[in-house]
Amino acid sequence: MSVTVAYTMAWPLSFISPLLAASILANPKPAPGLKETLAVLLAIAVIFAVGLWLTIFVYLYPAVFILFFSGALYLVFLASAQGRSSFVILLYLMALMMLPLLGSGSTETATTVSYGFLLSALSALVAVKFADLIFPVFTPAVESPTENADFEAAAGSAWLSLGVVLPAALLCLTFSLSGALLPLLMIAILSQKPDFSIGAAGGKGLIAANLLGGLTAVIFYQLILVTPTLGFTVLGIVGLALLFGRKIFSGEPMAPLWASGFTAFLVLIGSGT
Repeated sequence: MSVTVAYTMAWPLSFISPLLAASILANPKPAPGLKETLAVLLAIAVIFAVGLWLTIFVYLYPAVFILFFSGALYLVFLASAQGRSSFVILLYLMALMMLPLLGSGSTETATTVSYGFLLSALSALVAVKFADLIFPVFTPAVESPTENADFEAAAGSAWLSLGVVLPAALLCLTFSLSGALLPLLMIAILSQKPDFSIGAAGGKGLIAANLLGGLTAVIFYQLILVTPTLGFTVLGIVGLALLFGRKIFSGEPMAPLWASGFTAFLVLIGSGT
C-alpha cells in the first residue's frame, strides 16, 4: 500500500515512505495508535523546524554548524543506545543528514525536503495502521527502556557511532556530495548500535545482505524496464516482500541481515525509479 501511494503520487522524497513503513513493521511492537501517530508527527515537525533553522541560518557559519551538527548526532546516537524508539531515531537521522546536504542553505529547497519527508512519514503511518486493521497481528508489548540503563555504556556506544558517521557526513557536506546521500544514510543506520564483538563474520554477513538487496534491486529494475507498469511494479514488490518477510520473521540468527537486505532493496528501487 505504501509503495502504491508513494509511486502513484510521487511527491518529493516519496520513496522514503515504504522504507519508513518497513521500519515500523520490522519492530516487534503493536501498530502505533492515533495518539502515538500524532506524537510522531509532532516530533517530526519539531525535528524539521530545528533542522530548517540549522540549514537556513546556522549553515552559513561552518564552525558553529559543525558544533551543533555534531552535538545533535551524538544525542541521537545516545538515545538509540538507550533503547529509544527505533522509528523516531531513524527519522532524526534522516532529518539531520538530508536537510543540510540537500538544502545547502537554500530556504526553498530545505522547505521542499521538509514537506516531502513529513508527507512520507504520514503516508507510512497511515499505511501501517490501515494494514493493521485488515490483518490484525497480536504481538506482545515490549517493555519500554528504563531510566537506569547503563549510561556509560550507552555514551561509549554513542561516541563510537559519532566517530564513524561524522567524518563521512562532513566530507559530503564540505564538497556538496548530494549524490552520496543514500550511502550516508545507510552508514548512519548501520552505525546506530555498533558492536565490534560480532567480528569479521558479522561484517561479512552485513555485506552479503546488502549485496543481496542490491542484486535483487538490479534484477527487479531490469524486469520493470521490460514491463514498465505500476501494476507489475507493485505486484513484484509484494512478492519480494513476502519472500524477504518469511526470512525476516523466521526467528533465525540471520533474520536481521535479511532485514538489511530488504532495506537496501527498497532504497535502491525507490530512488532509482
